[in-house]
Amino acid sequence: MVDPLSSPQDLQALNNLALRLYRELVQSAGKNSKGNLVFSPTILLISLQQACLASQGKTREQLQKLGKIPDESLRAVLHDLEVILQAGHVSRKDRQYDFFAATKILVSQGISVSPRFAEELKSLQAGNKDVVTPVQADLKATESLINEFAKVATEERIQTFATEQALAMDKDSLLLLSLGHFRSDWEDKFVKRTSVNYEGRQMRATLQALPGTMEDFHNLDGTAAKVIMVHLEGKIFLTRDEKLKVTIAELPLSQYDNNFVIVLPDDAKKHGLKDFEDAFKEDTFEILRQHWQMPLTHVYLPKFSLENHFSLNKPLQDLGVKDIFSPAKADLSGISAATGLHVSDVLHAASIDISCETSKGLPPYQPRAGECSGALMPDTFATGFHVNRPFFFLVRPRHPEMWNVMGRVVHLDEEVDRTVWNHHKHEPTDE
Repeated sequence: MVDPLSSPQDLQALNNLALRLYRELVQSAGKNSKGNLVFSPTILLISLQQACLASQGKTREQLQKLGKIPDESLRAVLHDLEVILQAGHVSRKDRQYDFFAATKILVSQGISVSPRFAEELKSLQAGNKDVVTPVQADLKATESLINEFAKVATEERIQTFATEQALAMDKDSLLLLSLGHFRSDWEDKFVKRTSVNYEGRQMRATLQALPGTMEDFHNLDGTAAKVIMVHLEGKIFLTRDEKLKVTIAELPLSQYDNNFVIVLPDDAKKHGLKDFEDAFKEDTFEILRQHWQMPLTHVYLPKFSLENHFSLNKPLQDLGVKDIFSPAKADLSGISAATGLHVSDVLHAASIDISCETSKGLPPYQPRAGECSGALMPDTFATGFHVNRPFFFLVRPRHPEMWNVMGRVVHLDEEVDRTVWNHHKHEPTDE
């Protein structure tokens, strides 16, 4: 990864915004998601920064206040976000994950888009052509266009992205779209190296896959579901926050250019995860990393798959971005001179697939001698790290510190088909 252009202050501001959006989205996660949540701060922030480029006056000020990114830093931030996205698309022999993401701005047909704005977007969106797309006042045609965009951008993982209600654009409006999909595999998919410089320290990190098991996942609602647990043995980065009663694990992916972070509360009760979500700050992990330990331990990780769709109209207005949605107040003269031009909605979709490869007839979990499936203390890390209850997760590139995907898993359904095929697809090319 190249050196970021953004300052540490800009990166912290972005992550602070990601946290604020996360808390808003937790409140709006519908019953269909069963309380689970996944969204992609990186790609959503790109969409919002594009809106900032299209805005002027008070409309722009509200967006800047939301992200706390000054004009002189905007291009640097967008550049770094794009570098992260491009890295996720590069096919490499050693890569053990994919990160697909894209944005689009739909414009009512007849609106003349400023050539300057189009060129500025083109210079920032390397490889992502036709970001601005005119649409007719035909809901079905627009819905079909958006869904096709989602399928292509995520290799058909996200099939539907729009409803007629969300697409009710009038003749002078924009619709902002963003979507992201992350996929990886637990089993045998973590870097095996004899030595690595991690956070300035020389550490040895190895993980090997052992036979998986069926184990109870204790849902937030008090129910339990038999799920497939991948079993890894080796050294991972672990630490504790005693005040919040959580254990934090960080597992490196693909030569350490991305890490998968898991925050596991000591119990499955609602307050355990909520206490962490309320207290979590943009610099929490930076502080906790100073206390990493790296014990040899057994790690049990569940297979899971999540998908969420959001309208961000209300969450953004709750965070102070109001004028951009008003035909009378919106100033979008950065994209067009049309009067009354405004944003009808900001739509975001995200998904994550963490899979494994195993076979039929998995045995039930049997604790090993001295092994612990509950709360861990630093002197008992070696007894096992069981992700068998609600947890928070985060996928982050190591440099710069931006968050690609984040969310929570609070409910898993009973695993019906015990045969699970690794769907991580690649056609590697020589570097």
